[in-house]
Amino acid sequence: MRRAILALAILVLALAGCGAQIPGWLPANITEAREAHKPLVLFFYATWCHSCRAFQADVLTDPRVVTALTRVKFVEYNGGTKAGLDALQRCRGRNVPLLVAIDGEGTIRLRGDGAERNAEAFLEFLGEAERVIGHH
Repeated sequence: MRRAILALAILVLALAGCGAQIPGWLPANITEAREAHKPLVLFFYATWCHSCRAFQADVLTDPRVVTALTRVKFVEYNGGTKAGLDALQRCRGRNVPLLVAIDGEGTIRLRGDGAERNAEAFLEFLGEAERVIGHH
């Protein structure tokens, strides 16, 4: 038991040190986005999903996307975790990859089925999310 606690503590410290963020529960993210006056954009993925990994490696690293993501609160949820599964169910998601844009009241305003396979398509999704939701 002590080893498990120690291993968990080391993992948490390592993640904190490398800048990785563990996403919180969906209601907390909705509140944070509302308070920041930004649309909330969620990306649901699974570790076994090749399309998801390609999106993360190729699209999310594009400098134009990195800049555009500063205008929204962007959260990546692993559908295999408790928080990720909870958020996926609340968003009525059934498959990954999935993109969802949510307003400050928690209403889903835009969905993408993961077809945003390149930076241009994802930038269009983000632009549409900003137009539909705005900066409340």
